[in-house]
Amino acid sequence: MLVLDRGRGVFTLPRVQFARRPGGGRGAARERDRDRERSLLLALLHLGALWALAVAQPLFDLIGQNPDFLAARGMRGLEVVRFAVLIALAPPLILVALEAGSGLVVAGLRRWLHSALVAVLFGLIGDPGAQADT
Repeated sequence: MLVLDRGRGVFTLPRVQFARRPGGGRGAARERDRDRERSLLLALLHLGALWALAVAQPLFDLIGQNPDFLAARGMRGLEVVRFAVLIALAPPLILVALEAGSGLVVAGLRRWLHSALVAVLFGLIGDPGAQADT
């Protein structure tokens, strides 16, 4: 049997207690921290995938078509691998660190900054002038 809770304007079940919403009560801080970690991991996945499509893949394709580019600079085996890992992983990690820092300064700034970064990377994917001519 549902009972109308006039104070909140919702129907409730008598003598049934539901879990509290995040933001209050015991364990809320731990839950907020877990949510923040999950959202930063998700932001890293978003930015990493978009970075790979917008910048890293076209750059690797260009270098693949001109392998003498790295050889002319004296880069050998491990240096080439280090260069590739640096190009692929460092910028998304830096962008997520920037996001996390901005979220500590102003609460809503992190979401805005993430949206702006995603928009810029999407724009780079869709802009054929920004990528190498094939």
